[in-house]
Amino acid sequence: MEVETTSSSPGTTLEYDKNGDKLSAERIRFNQEIEQLNFMHDELLTYQPTELDLFMTIKNGEFQRLIWGEPLELRERETTHWEKFMEYIKEN
Repeated sequence: MEVETTSSSPGTTLEYDKNGDKLSAERIRFNQEIEQLNFMHDELLTYQPTELDLFMTIKNGEFQRLIWGEPLELRERETTHWEKFMEYIKEN
């Protein structure tokens, strides 16, 4: 069912189907609940983490990754540690 949503003021939503017929109150409540579940600010949708967001680094250069997610580019040291870990798993 195609639904057209119009809003005259925040919190007030009138919904009609593709034929222009007003939807039932139950369907309107359902659609509003779905909208609330899917609601995210543009700031969240366009967020790009900075180097400071991704890593905690101490003076000697050691670091801890704080964010794991796609796309993920591992640093050289992380790649080396991962390969050694996979070898360990195969051996044990």
